[in-house]
Amino acid sequence: MQLSKNFKLNEFTASQTATRKGIDNTPAAPIIERLRMLANTLEQVRTLLGDNSIRISSGYRCLALNRAIGSGDSSAHVQGYAVDFTCPGFGT
Repeated sequence: MQLSKNFKLNEFTASQTATRKGIDNTPAAPIIERLRMLANTLEQVRTLLGDNSIRISSGYRCLALNRAIGSGDSSAHVQGYAVDFTCPGFGT
């Protein structure tokens, strides 16, 4: 599912830990809408970084996945409000 011009839902939900532990990291519809807003914000960040590609390392995490990686229940990732990313083309 395309969330914005340059970002797809699977970029926000991919997790090696979820795959390894058999955790379903599929977000509910309200969280998908938050991820859509987050993707649109990342589009703005991408523009500010010279239109360089952004790689998402951690986006949405269901509660079970969040607990599996040792993060707190109140993490913004659980609600679809947070994303960790790098922009290799911009620099370190």
